[in-house]
Amino acid sequence: MTSWTSIEEFDFESGEQFFNSPLITDFLLPTWIQSVPKASQKKVMKELGRLIDEERHSGAFSLMLKATLIVGKKSRVQ
Repeated sequence: MTSWTSIEEFDFESGEQFFNSPLITDFLLPTWIQSVPKASQKKVMKELGRLIDEERHSGAFSLMLKATLIVGKKSRVQ
């Protein structure tokens, strides 16, 4: 078995760009938002976007992820 770990950094110029990123909308957001009632999800996402824009002070908003890839081969039992 072999594994690789790397830290990836993604920069977003705004909350809108963050929420329009395929990494966020297709991969991370569905898991993050599932604990929020469906009726409140859009409101929560809008508020998160507002907070990102407010707190970044005209700089880029960075998201850092630590990713590990593990490759192995299953042995056959005969």
